[in-house]
Amino acid sequence: MRSNNTQDERYAVFLAILLMACSFAFLFSLHFAPGKDSREVAVVFNPTLSAGDIVRQLAPLEIKFQRIGAIESIMVLNLTHSNQIEKIYDVGAWLVLDAIFAGGCLTSTRKNNTTMIGNT
Repeated sequence: MRSNNTQDERYAVFLAILLMACSFAFLFSLHFAPGKDSREVAVVFNPTLSAGDIVRQLAPLEIKFQRIGAIESIMVLNLTHSNQIEKIYDVGAWLVLDAIFAGGCLTSTRKNNTTMIGNT
């Protein structure tokens, strides 16, 4: 009977850790989500994509490129319109975060240049 108790305890601990992880992920998304008036956002794409692939995906949108993050699949962008966040998700973004809150850990040592992506 001792082994069933131990197995039940492990299962309970596993569920508790899973619940905490899900709660953390939810709170993380609420805290770092860009506000309605946010113009600078950090966008996380599939890590297998190069910066060139991401720029090609963003080309149909009128977005100002601010800088590349710590890895090429993270880009900081300046939005020209507040409704562009949904469009960024439509072209393949995994996460769109407020760059003010997320920017500290997402920057690299590359030179910051602002260039326009898409039709102007």
